[in-house]
Amino acid sequence: MFTGAIAEYYFQRSAHDWDSKTKTLSFHGPSTCPTRYTTAGDIANYVLEAIAAPNAADGGYISVQSFEASPEEVVEAYNAAREGGVTANLKCLGTLEDAKAKLDHGKAIYPKREWYKYLWYCYQYYIPTRAWDYEPVDVARFPNVQQTSLEEFFRQNPDV
Repeated sequence: MFTGAIAEYYFQRSAHDWDSKTKTLSFHGPSTCPTRYTTAGDIANYVLEAIAAPNAADGGYISVQSFEASPEEVVEAYNAAREGGVTANLKCLGTLEDAKAKLDHGKAIYPKREWYKYLWYCYQYYIPTRAWDYEPVDVARFPNVQQTSLEEFFRQNPDV
């Protein structure tokens, strides 16, 4: 299953991406580059639909998402969901080339078993360049799944 970034991980578990204290989204590259996200709840619903589908035994991959948003759109949706009570911020950490240089540096100095020390830069480089992009073509196959919007995700998760 291709899901893009898992929203709960991105905004609740990764201090590299989202600072829950300052409500700051950190990123490399242009603030207008979109990322595909899927919420954990939507993933569960897509899985249930996929395994119950008549052709489930055939196997294969499915490509889905809940929403797509750039860093600018994340801040806009967050601020809308919080209705002025809290304001989110953006923090550009550098260019895409900077992220690639940090990734290459990490690969050069750490053994492969320590991949986790530079993995974040893989995401910071490859997602905005759309190198790992996919079309969420299977969303239409599962009309029973109500996709969560970005603003709805923030409303459902007041701790973010």
